Amino acid sequence: MPPCSARTADTPPVITTTDVDRAAADVFAYATDPARFHEWQAGVTEGHLDRPGPVEAGARCLTTRRIGGANRAVAARDIYPMAGGPAATP
Repeated sequence: MPPCSARTADTPPVITTTDVDRAAADVFAYATDPARFHEWQAGVTEGHLDRPGPVEAGARCLTTRRIGGANRAVAARDIYPMAGGPAATP
């Protein structure tokens, strides 16, 4: 990724890695399920898709986030370009 500016950073980036002992498709399903966002995204209190059924391209994700002491509705459109899961990896 190219730097944001030519200026040298005051602090080096923090890079972390986590190994997950699950198939890529299982991790993708978990990470893209709005009903589970509250389990790993700070501030999310509720989430769901705008339509029933599996995740698909063009779906809108509707979440409620705790921001500034109040619950606020947030909608994201076209967030699932990889519907169906990640490409198979060797």
